[in-house]
Amino acid sequence: MTPSGKEVTEVEARRAPVESIAADDEPLELARYGRALKRNWLLILAIVVPLTALVLVFSLLIPKSYRATARLVLAQNAGAFPSSDVETRQLATLQTLVTTRSVLATAASKLRGESVTTLERNVKASVDPNANILDISATNRVPHGAATTANAVAETFLAQQRDVAQNQLALDRANVVRMLRRLRGTPANVAELRALQARLSEIGVEQASATSDLQLAEPAIPPASPFSPRPIRNAVFAFFAATFLAVLAALARENLVRRPAGPRELSRLLQVPILSSIPSARATRGRPLRRARGSELEAYDALTAALEFQLGNVAHDSLLVASAVPGEGASEVTARLGEALAEAGRSTLLVDANLRRPKLHEFFDLPTAPGFLDLLGAAQAPSDTGALAAAADRILAESRVADRLSVIPIGDASSRRLRRLGRDGAEASAVLREVSQRGYDYVLVDGPPLLGMVEAQILAQLVDAVLVVARIDHLTVDNVHDLRDALDRSEIDTVGVVAVGVQSTSFPYYLDSRDRTLALEDSPRAGR
Repeated sequence: MTPSGKEVTEVEARRAPVESIAADDEPLELARYGRALKRNWLLILAIVVPLTALVLVFSLLIPKSYRATARLVLAQNAGAFPSSDVETRQLATLQTLVTTRSVLATAASKLRGESVTTLERNVKASVDPNANILDISATNRVPHGAATTANAVAETFLAQQRDVAQNQLALDRANVVRMLRRLRGTPANVAELRALQARLSEIGVEQASATSDLQLAEPAIPPASPFSPRPIRNAVFAFFAATFLAVLAALARENLVRRPAGPRELSRLLQVPILSSIPSARATRGRPLRRARGSELEAYDALTAALEFQLGNVAHDSLLVASAVPGEGASEVTARLGEALAEAGRSTLLVDANLRRPKLHEFFDLPTAPGFLDLLGAAQAPSDTGALAAAADRILAESRVADRLSVIPIGDASSRRLRRLGRDGAEASAVLREVSQRGYDYVLVDGPPLLGMVEAQILAQLVDAVLVVARIDHLTVDNVHDLRDALDRSEIDTVGVVAVGVQSTSFPYYLDSRDRTLALEDSPRAGR
């Protein structure tokens, strides 16, 4: 039963929000942020290097300071049952008392050039509760001065603690003597008198050897290395901090540049259908891989099917593969698409016409000459009408790299007079017409970027259609609008867009483990 118009409208209304959400909810791709950082490497370098160098130079220029530490230990009373909470509070009290003005004033009177103010700034006390240890640290620009200051403060504090103990014993003695006098004037218990007399004797013994529970465990010694500055440590910390700030600045800069959110938005802005989405191009040590695997292989197979569907039964002999701006991977798409067409049984010829940055020969380990520029030179010879055909026969005979796949590299790029494809592109037109008549199903021309390159505009007028290569995270929205204007202005027939650098959403179940390797052993060039 055919649905009515009202039912179709309701179905579309229910489906629209889902499609809108799918278009906006792009999968998160960490590689996209990596490429964003790669594009902004100069900004990152301009932030990290100066900040790190500035911190290093500043650390080297500021005066050195040394720190020495005197260590005091809190002895436990064997006659009591110690409590960790009581000891912790006692250590905290002692830590506070070390840096009181009375202690620092007495220590400053024993030190030359020191005052209470300087000692308050340079003397610190810390506690290690796990070991009942109190550390007194002093900082000075001279190693011996740091040790002398720490020992002076420690000795002053210990002397004050001994005075406190003596005063406490004297107060206890006075109290015991007062109680004895009162008991002697009245009938008293003999046992109580004996206890007070024994206590009086103990106080006398304690006064003779009066010491506090705090003792000097380790005096301070002059340090061998400065405490600050530490240039290497400071430079390392500055490097990581500057790197963090530089990454934030680079990502913020990327967010200020409007880029297409995904292939759907790119297709909408460019008004050209997306034929296929290719995962990020891979490379090893700066050289492109010669194999396509997994989702990348499936993407190029899908591109082959979509391209044949778009072209239909119309005779499209030549196809220009070009990007909007440099660095979008047009050369790799040309090479991989040629391999896919050849594997699908289509006789394919690849022509490298990127005069400024030829790359096609690198994918097939070919010499750069003879090639396209040599054919242009033969086409410019007006006296010899058969020169172009003879040159095409010679170059095409050596161009086969695999079954049904041939490649014409750039040629002798030293000839500067050939840089602009002739005055009106007549020579380039003759070359493309000559090679297209050799029975190839597809002639793929790897061209320069379409924006700002005269050669690209000439080549686009000489081929039957243009296949646009666009890297999603490389193009800006302004680039897309400029490309649309250029296509409309030159009336270029665009067959579709290949989106490069898109995160693969294919399931591994549908991907076979095969890869596409050039059968160079079957080509005439294999023995060379």
